[in-house]
Amino acid sequence: MGGHMRRPLVTAIVSTFDAERLFAGCMENLLRQSLYARGLLEIVVVDSGSRQGESALAAAYAREHPGIVCLRTQRETLYAAWNRAVGVALGRYIANANTDDRHHPDTMRVMAEWLDASGAGLAYADTLITPAVNETHMDTRSDVVWAMPGYSLRQAVVDCIFGPVTMWRADAHDAIGMFPEEMRIAGDYAFFLHVAWKMGAVHVPLPLGLCHQSMDNLSSDVVGAVRENYAFLPALRRCIPLADMYPFLDGNASDAARCIALVDYANLLLFAPGGHADPAHALDLYAEVDALCPGRFDVRFNAAVAMVKAGERERAMDALRGIDVRDDEERTLVAHNVRLLQRGEPLWKLATVSVSHPLTDALAPLVPRERRRMSRAQYIALRPGGAAYLAGDASADATR
Repeated sequence: MGGHMRRPLVTAIVSTFDAERLFAGCMENLLRQSLYARGLLEIVVVDSGSRQGESALAAAYAREHPGIVCLRTQRETLYAAWNRAVGVALGRYIANANTDDRHHPDTMRVMAEWLDASGAGLAYADTLITPAVNETHMDTRSDVVWAMPGYSLRQAVVDCIFGPVTMWRADAHDAIGMFPEEMRIAGDYAFFLHVAWKMGAVHVPLPLGLCHQSMDNLSSDVVGAVRENYAFLPALRRCIPLADMYPFLDGNASDAARCIALVDYANLLLFAPGGHADPAHALDLYAEVDALCPGRFDVRFNAAVAMVKAGERERAMDALRGIDVRDDEERTLVAHNVRLLQRGEPLWKLATVSVSHPLTDALAPLVPRERRRMSRAQYIALRPGGAAYLAGDASADATR
C-alpha cells in the first residue's frame, strides 16, 4: 500500500472481477491523470473475488507508486465493492473508474473544478464510445460522443441522465447514505438521483471519458436495469416535493399552478422512456388534478391511457366512455382509443393529449441522451494544449 505526501483531492475507485486483461490499462490511465502527477489523486482498488490476477497486479502497482490502496474481498456486488472503497477513501471527491473505460488525462481535475465552482454534490460528463478494448482517450479512433443532457431534477426523475463519467462529494455519503448493495445495475442511478435531489448536480459538456461498449457490460442487461429501476424509483419519486421540480410553485400556492405542475409530471411519468414509466403514480397525479380542477378533458383522457399501461383495460374503457366530450375533436379522440381497445391493438397506437403552458414551457427543456459524431478538429482541440482543452464555464449548468 502506497501513500501520498499530500491529502488527495480525489479518490478514484476501481472494482475488478475477472478483468485482468483490462486492469493494467485502467491503472496506467489513472496514473497518467494530471491530478495524480500533482499528488492529489488516490486510487483504491477492490478485487471483488476475482479468479484472475488483478490482486498481484494491484500489489505491484502499489509497491511502485504512492497513493494506491489495495483491498481484496469475497465475490460481492459492484456497489458493495464501491461502498468498501468509499469507506477507506481520503479524497474530498470520489470518482468511479470502470476497468474497461478510460479517461481524458485531465478528467479528474476538470470534474473536481466543476464541483468546486458549482457547489453541486455530483458532476457528470459526456463520453466517447468505442467497441475496441484497451484504447486510450488519446489514441482512440472513435468519433462517437454520448452526449448527456444538462441537469434538471424534472428530467432526472424520468430518465437516468448521469452516464458512466461521474464524480461526487465524499460527504454526500454522510447525508444520503451508501450505494444500495443489493442492486447489480441501477445502484449508481439510485444513489446519484438522491444526491442530485438533495445537493444538486452539474453537467460537464465535454467528452471526458472513453466508454467501452460491449454486450458483456452490466449496463447491457436492459431487463435487469428495468427491474431494479422499478424497485426504487416509485418510492423515491413520491418523496420528492413537487416544488423541487417545479420552481414556479415557490411562492405560488394556487390550485391552478399546482395543477399545471401535476399534469406535466403525470405526462412525464406516463411517457417516460423504457424502464422509467410509472402509470400508477401518473394515475394518482391525474386524480389529484381532477379533484382540484375537475372536468379537464386532457386529464381524464390521459388517465385512461395510464390505466391501460397499468394493465386495467376494462377500467380504461369505462373511463373513456364516461368522459363528457365538448366538441368533435374530443369525440373523435375518445372514439379512436375505444376502437383500439376493442380490437386489442398495442398500447403505442393509443392517442394522448398534451396541453402546453407558459409556466412549463419556461422550464429547462427535456433533451434526450444522444449519440453524435465529433469532428476531427473538435477531437484535436480536446488534446492537451488544444483550443477547447478545459473549455467551459464551470458554473453555467449547475442546478440545485
